Amino acid sequence: MSEPHPVPLADRPTALYRFFDAEGRLLYVGITFAIGQRWRAHAKEKAWWPQVARKEVEWKPNRYRAWVAEIAAIKAEKPMYNVQDSDVEPGAPPPPGGEPATAYPSEVLINLREKVSSRTAAERRAAKARAHLGNVISEALREGMKPSEVAAMTSYTREHVRRIARKHEVEPLREATVTAIRKREPES
Repeated sequence: MSEPHPVPLADRPTALYRFFDAEGRLLYVGITFAIGQRWRAHAKEKAWWPQVARKEVEWKPNRYRAWVAEIAAIKAEKPMYNVQDSDVEPGAPPPPGGEPATAYPSEVLINLREKVSSRTAAERRAAKARAHLGNVISEALREGMKPSEVAAMTSYTREHVRRIARKHEVEPLREATVTAIRKREPES
């Protein structure tokens, strides 16, 4: 059985996070797949890190949704230390792993991206189910079921069942023809 496909970075759930100081002022807004790793990087690199007294995290279904929410938060909430993206409009070029620049409304892009992601996931599940069904079919054939019986139960053709059998190295399964049966019968 094949290994599951890793989820592409752009399709992974993504955290939108906010840092506040002790007085409740918004210091910084960001997004990440790996909160701990990103926060450790901030702690090492940012002079404002010691001011962080409170952290908020909000999960988005994918990177693009998180990026759109981050841009909106930066514009509306005006954090003290965000310099990137402060004048970016939704629909502008996204961060690496995001969506391409386009004139279409962001909600259209989000909906399209989610449907493509859902379809890809459904195709993976279907491929896994087909592989499992192939294993079950080959086992049924090894136990003596005829290809025509398997075909009737699965809506596969007999030839498809035979291809599955060959793939799973099940012995040749041609059902005996009338001529073959007559040849086996003793002549009287």
